[in-house]
Amino acid sequence: MRTYISGFAVIIITIYALWFNLISTVFAADIATLAEKAYKTAPSVKVTSYGDSNVFKSDPTPDDISPDLDYLSVPGYSSPVDAYVEDSVMCGSICISEDELRMLYCVVQREVDNLGLEHKRIIAEVIINRVKSDKFPNTVSDVLHQKKQYPTIINFYNTTFVPDETTIQAVNDVINGRCEDRSCGALYFYDPEYTSDEVAAWFESDLCYLYTIDCHRFFKDK
Repeated sequence: MRTYISGFAVIIITIYALWFNLISTVFAADIATLAEKAYKTAPSVKVTSYGDSNVFKSDPTPDDISPDLDYLSVPGYSSPVDAYVEDSVMCGSICISEDELRMLYCVVQREVDNLGLEHKRIIAEVIINRVKSDKFPNTVSDVLHQKKQYPTIINFYNTTFVPDETTIQAVNDVINGRCEDRSCGALYFYDPEYTSDEVAAWFESDLCYLYTIDCHRFFKDK
């Protein structure tokens, strides 16, 4: 009798093991399929050493940063920064939409990541300075999408660097006039560690140097 029960238990355990292995294989295949689909629909990024951004320099094409990207149309998709967005606001004479606020949060986070509040405010102020300048587009969205200037806008469409509380506070402080503008009119910045010698030479020779904060050197026009 004991031999019969033991044999029956072995059969049951074997069947269970085979069933579990089958389910695991199917599940893994589904995950691989989803990952491959996400990879194919995600924007391509070319790594360069050009532009104002401080970490990996990317040069997204208009197709890369189109709001019609497939993965934005997936049912149930929502931006990680939705919860932080305030209503559209006026920053002086500049009207900033909800989407543009999200863009500012995402770009500042990608540019500065976990550095300090003051540094993040300065980055936001530089963007606003460009909107106010006759030399740049007159909206936040157009400034951030200008070719080879803020490739970190890719973080708005594929938010791998989720804006933290300090970034949200920094942007909101600048937009709502809750902090003193300490940018000194800066319109440009770069990180020497991630910038080619040729581009760095252009900053240093053609622009007016203002100051350095952490890894960034800031400039305005001469």
